[in-house]
Amino acid sequence: MIKYIIVISVLIGSVIFSQDIIHTEKDSTGDYIRYIEYYRKGSRGLIKTKKETYYSNGVMSSELYFRNGKEHGLNRGWYEDGSRGFEFSYKRGKLDGLSTEWDYDGNKISEVIYEEGKLISKKRF
Repeated sequence: MIKYIIVISVLIGSVIFSQDIIHTEKDSTGDYIRYIEYYRKGSRGLIKTKKETYYSNGVMSSELYFRNGKEHGLNRGWYEDGSRGFEFSYKRGKLDGLSTEWDYDGNKISEVIYEEGKLISKKRF
């Protein structure tokens, strides 16, 4: 029974102490793009944890993760048809690890390795 109370408390707390902000803007071509930003309550106010952008057709354009206000983790992007465009790995706001890009046809066009924001190697296809 105690386990259920703890789980319910955590779920309620995550709902109470999180906030999502949704807004829509026009891009440079005049198309509407929707942004959803996810926040959680921190000791100094709201802290952004994730940002999603969507094309006007509803397809996700990018998914970015944040820790302590800086990009952190695997950030991904897609073309308007839904095919993948990029995957960049961040650690504490700096590129770190493998970053990969694809062209519109799904062909890998580059692989770049970073370590704490410094370029280690670059390969073009």
